[in-house]
This record gives sequence, C-alpha cells and structure tokens, in this order.
Amino acid sequence: MATRNPMNERNTTSKPSGQTRKSAASAKPVTKAAASVYVKDTSAAPKKKGFLARMSSSNQEPETSKERKAREQREAKAAAKKAEDKARRSFRPKTAEYKKWRIVFFAFLAAGLVIMLIATAFSSLAEDNYIVYTTLLILAWGCLTGAIVTDIKKVKPARDEAYYASVNVRNKSKNAKKSK
Repeated sequence: MATRNPMNERNTTSKPSGQTRKSAASAKPVTKAAASVYVKDTSAAPKKKGFLARMSSSNQEPETSKERKAREQREAKAAAKKAEDKARRSFRPKTAEYKKWRIVFFAFLAAGLVIMLIATAFSSLAEDNYIVYTTLLILAWGCLTGAIVTDIKKVKPARDEAYYASVNVRNKSKNAKKSK
C-alpha cells in the first residue's frame, strides 16, 4: 500500500495526529455484540406467503354463526354439484343412439390415428413425394377433428339426455314410494 504524502495539510498541522485510515474497513463503526440478532415475536400471526397473500386480509373478524351456516351451505351445494357432475360424466347409457355415436367417434379416432401412422411411414419411404404426405396429414387431422366434433355435438348430449331421463325416473319412483 502506498504511503501518503507527508507534505499534505492533514499531516503538517499542529493538531495531534491520529490514526491514518488505511482502508474503508477500518473506518466502519464498531457494532455492539449481538446487535444484528432479531428476536421474533411469538404472539404475532404468521405471514402468508405467495402472490395472493396480500389480497386476503389477515385481520378478519371471527365469523358469526349465520355466516358460518351460509358458508357451509355453499360448500355443501358445491360438493353436491361436483358429485352430480362426476356421476353425469361417468354415466354410460345403453341407448341405441348413444352406442351409434360412440362407434362413430371411435371410428373417426382410429381412422385419424391410422392415417397419421401411414403418412409418417410414407414420408420416410418416399421423401420426394410430399404432396401425398401432406394430403394424408390433412385427412388424418380432419378425422381427428371429426372425432372431437362428434364427441362434443352428439355423444355428450346423448349421454346427458339419457342421464337426466334416468335421474327423473329415479326421482319419480322415490316420490311415488314416499307418497304411499
């Protein structure tokens, strides 16, 4: 480290010379022992972490019995709706219309996949004939799109119709038994 100029004003004054600073580290104030230790307040509620934590207020008042009943009813209604929706989606009716459209759906799906495999094999065998390859791919995607449209427009409505008809029959039979 270089020595400072002895002719500098700070070195030539009659004031008593103190320690000269050799680095920035020696100029830092001395910290008290354990000054950086943080003691956590045990009575404070834990902070919520995450993006949406600031949106939910942690200073909520305890809910009343009326509010709790309403919340429980909403949760029960949502759970019942979810269970009914799951039962409706997994319902497999035995109607002829449903079976017919289900066969059409699987035929479109299988045809699309088979044509896709043929197009892939054809592309590796005949690399110069891309028109046939492109035509087969378009046909395959058309079949797969047809399968999706058939499922949405025909299969699901037929399944839902049969499900609601069976639920109505069950409800009518339960009501008839109750009235006796």
